[in-house]
This record gives sequence, structure tokens and C-alpha cells, in this order.
Amino acid sequence: ISHVDKQIGRRLMALTEENLMEDTVILFCADHGELLGDHHTYRKIQPYQGSIRIPMILYNAGLRGRQENLVELRDVLPTFLELAGAETPECPDGVSMLRPHGREYLHGEHSGGDSGNHYIVTKPDKYCWFEESGREQYFDLEQDPQELHDRVRDPACRERVDALRSL
Repeated sequence: ISHVDKQIGRRLMALTEENLMEDTVILFCADHGELLGDHHTYRKIQPYQGSIRIPMILYNAGLRGRQENLVELRDVLPTFLELAGAETPECPDGVSMLRPHGREYLHGEHSGGDSGNHYIVTKPDKYCWFEESGREQYFDLEQDPQELHDRVRDPACRERVDALRSL
């Protein structure tokens, strides 16, 4: 972390010294997280926040404020095209990160034999389905951000689970 932090600082300093910050867009992101013991597992093929919640920081001198939209790597192209004032072709299925509301949910999947899974994540919650076993999980991310309490069988959550499952 210290090494990455230092390298980012070096680039920011160079951009500032060369008076380029006003005309620069910086995107800091990763393609996946690492489960470092979360849910007693490692690596990246599980549908848990430690694997799927990545840093996605967009900076430009003209951008102000902080947004907590649901974003993914597919959103990079439409965002950069909008920042450049270019037309966005019909083919990208991403959403510009400059849009104030973003999307309602994200669907993700990991293939991996016995551990293959699909998930629907929203700001407040997440539904997971493991394709080989048919096992389901539901987490209230607002109350349980570390996903320690699976509420898929909780009668109070049945309607919400059904709604996410249908997506």
C-alpha cells in the first residue's frame, strides 16, 4: 500500500509541477479484490464484498463531490467518452460515472466449477446463487457490511429475496 501510495503521489506531483492537473482525468481502480480470509476463503471467485467491491476513484479538476453509485469496469468507456465530449456508441453496456443516479443493481458471476455463482448487488443488499448446489444467500449490507449473517431464510426478507432472485 505504501509503495502504491508513493507512486500515485509522484505522478500527482509531476502533473502539478507541469500545470497539467486542470486538463487531466485520473482513474484509480482494480479489476477485483482479494478475499483474505473473508468467509474462510481466499482469492477472488466468491461473490462477497472482499472480492467484488473494488476501488473506483475518478478525479478531474472539474468534478466535485463524492458519489457512492454502483459502478463497474464497463463504466470506464462511457465515462471517458463523455468527459472527452465524444458520442457514446450504442454497443457499450456501461453507464457513465458522471450520471448522478447510476444504476439500480449490478449482476456479476464467477465461473469456477463447484463454486460457480451469480449475484445481484444493490446499495443496501445482495443476493447470491451458487449454480452447482443451488444454495442461496442474502445479506443486508447496510446492517451487515461484512456479510456475516445470511438472511435468505428469514421470513422478513422473503419478499426482497424473491425480487432480487427474479432479476
